[in-house]
Amino acid sequence: MLRGLLAALALLITGSAHAQQAEPNRGVTAAREYPYPPRMIAGLQLIRKSDHVIWFGPGSATDWTSRHLINFQRGGEIDIRRIGPGGRDNVASPLDLGRLAGQMKPDPGAPNGFAGEYADGHALAGKPLAGWYYPVVMLDPDKREVAAMLTRQESSLRFDRKTDAQPPHRFTARRHLPMAFYYDPIEGFRPAYCYGWPSPVCIWTNAGTQPDYAVLDQGQARDWTLIDLTDWMPQSARMVRLQAVVSGTARGGAYVDSLKSARGARMIGWLNNPGDVEIMTFEIGTNSRETIVYRTDPGVELTLYAVGWVETMP
Repeated sequence: MLRGLLAALALLITGSAHAQQAEPNRGVTAAREYPYPPRMIAGLQLIRKSDHVIWFGPGSATDWTSRHLINFQRGGEIDIRRIGPGGRDNVASPLDLGRLAGQMKPDPGAPNGFAGEYADGHALAGKPLAGWYYPVVMLDPDKREVAAMLTRQESSLRFDRKTDAQPPHRFTARRHLPMAFYYDPIEGFRPAYCYGWPSPVCIWTNAGTQPDYAVLDQGQARDWTLIDLTDWMPQSARMVRLQAVVSGTARGGAYVDSLKSARGARMIGWLNNPGDVEIMTFEIGTNSRETIVYRTDPGVELTLYAVGWVETMP
């Protein structure tokens, strides 16, 4: 009898094991062999050195395929006034086509038909377009040559799309670094300091309650109203840091949200008495278009100043 029970138990265990083997491993992906750790970054911190130059420290990064290691033993500099390695790719982005329509220099050889500079006859002719620039490190595997450059594009995966950086094609190993710099063709790179590399939190050096950093000035809105933050956070970020000043002539509050919905709305200031002023700094997630929404109670005004942003794409 004991033998019969043991035999039945063994059959049950065997059947259970076969059933588990037949059950697909949901959420599990077969491991792939890569020469280097995927998405690895070590060093390569970036800082604004001057109005037109970005400095990066020594370090290494794997390319998008993890088949190549892009290694800088001494770091280097990127001067946005130059075109090519060590400078910029001089290609307009898809967003520029609408934002700067009629202002860019035509270039039939560029993916979007325009160069990344202002057209002849423009007051800023020949200067780099205003906006966010993303650093790309790259490697020519044949010559073992490394270089870095700036691009207006969001990606460096391929060469054949209108959203890809356009370095010389011999640099087949490429990697965007998790950082961006806002460039003004008159003032240069907007000063900011960052910490927490390689997913940095960045703060505008000159941020404060001054008009140049106001993204909303004494706004009043009974319904959800859009605020565009594209000049204050790059497309590689999804969190923005703002300072709110709430004032008014009535009792009530001011509210913000990532999307136009009543759920999840955040009250960022409440006035108990007319003439009160509430000030606070807060962070909020945005959508892929770098926008948020706000509304106010009757008689309440909301002013928002840009403080910084958080990179979210290492």
